[in-house]
Amino acid sequence: MADDEENTIDTDEDIADLVSEDTLDEDVTDVDSLDKYKEDLADVLGYAKQISGRLEVLVPSLLDTADATNSAADVSRRASLTLEKGLSQVQKRVQELDEASAKSNKLSGYILIGAVTILVISVGIFSFMAQQLNAKTNEVNGMLVALSQRVVNMNSALSLFDEINQTMNGLAVEQSAFTDTQNGLIETVRNVERLAVSMKSDVPAAAALRVSQSNSKVFEQVNQLSISVKNQSATVANVTTSVASLATQVKSMQAQVNNVKALNADVQSLITLERAKYIDVLKRQVALEETRSREEEPEVDVMPSIVTFPNRPIQR
Repeated sequence: MADDEENTIDTDEDIADLVSEDTLDEDVTDVDSLDKYKEDLADVLGYAKQISGRLEVLVPSLLDTADATNSAADVSRRASLTLEKGLSQVQKRVQELDEASAKSNKLSGYILIGAVTILVISVGIFSFMAQQLNAKTNEVNGMLVALSQRVVNMNSALSLFDEINQTMNGLAVEQSAFTDTQNGLIETVRNVERLAVSMKSDVPAAAALRVSQSNSKVFEQVNQLSISVKNQSATVANVTTSVASLATQVKSMQAQVNNVKALNADVQSLITLERAKYIDVLKRQVALEETRSREEEPEVDVMPSIVTFPNRPIQR
């Protein structure tokens, strides 16, 4: 306020000096217009007073404006400091994000290399298991082929056994018929002997000659019958030998059938075991694929898009 008053006084003195100088000059030139100058001087002094009053009124507002300007400058300075701090924090966050992205890229590269390595190893293991399974399958196929051949041989042996049974049944029928024929022949011979004995005592010599001839014929028939019996006995002996060999073959066939049954059980157990191993390998492969797909899913990092600054009160 004191400065404003001094400025007002200086302004009034300057105006008075100017007015006095003007009036003196004009006084020399024109004395008649002195009254007019006095009136003008009074008007000027009134205007000067009005101006000084207005200046006195404007000085406080100017001071308030200067204070507000200083406060605004302080606020702008603080805002600039806060902005610099925020920018430094943003730069730090950007650097941290760059470092995190670099680390995530390295980690994703390591994960990709590990996944590819695991995939290659799993493919190798799967191919090895497939080769082993193929080899086991070929072995099983070979065993099944051998088993089918043995079954075919067994079927042929069974058909041969049926033929031998039919032959033995026919031989038994023929032997029973031969036994009946032999018994009838023996009875006929006995009757002939009785007739010969009775004829020796009853008929003459001519009749005896005829009887002897008849007896010779009968003896020839008996000899032929004995030869047939011998041949039949040889045939029976051959059939007995064949039956014995057939019994031996049947025993060996039963042993082979038992072996085939055991082999079939082993094949079934081997097939069940290989099926279980193959299912286990497939389950492991599926679990490995699911784990690899979960590991290959990228993690989405949320980037901050809005930077907030703390609210601070403005000090005036």
